[in-house]
Amino acid sequence: MNKNNFYSLGGKLCLFFSILLMFSCNHEDNTYPSSKNKNETIQSSPYNSFITSPVDQLYLLCPEGDMVCHNNMSLTIATAQYFKSLNPGTAALGSYNNIFYTTRDYLADHNFSDEAQAFLSDKLNFLAEWNKTQDNSTPEKQLKNLEFIHSSLKYFIENPQTTTDQFKKLFM
Repeated sequence: MNKNNFYSLGGKLCLFFSILLMFSCNHEDNTYPSSKNKNETIQSSPYNSFITSPVDQLYLLCPEGDMVCHNNMSLTIATAQYFKSLNPGTAALGSYNNIFYTTRDYLADHNFSDEAQAFLSDKLNFLAEWNKTQDNSTPEKQLKNLEFIHSSLKYFIENPQTTTDQFKKLFM
């Protein structure tokens, strides 16, 4: 991956996480002005605001007292921080929604323990290395590879005793 592609991917990741986090707390219906009252204005709401905050402050977008939103945002922020701690090739896997949320759920189920993070890091690094050797020349091929990585990650989570060598013999 050359430098320009890396920065382009970084920009896409930031946009993806911004949009993802914006909709993760969208629990209310948007109301729009009725056509009968031309002077009616839309009141701003934490649920329909564009995110411009740093990732570690996104929980501030939750309405006061909405603990479900706050807890979900905290888990999402912690997962984003986890992905940021990985090397760039591995961290890029977090841009795929299914991989991000599978990782988030696993880490949340294991209280973001060091063991859980080490387990996922090992498996995600292995899968990222595999991804480097694949044909990613078109978006369709990239998506197919990400779907394989997602199903592989789920397999590793459901079968934690499986080593990467065993996995290679079974599926690669």
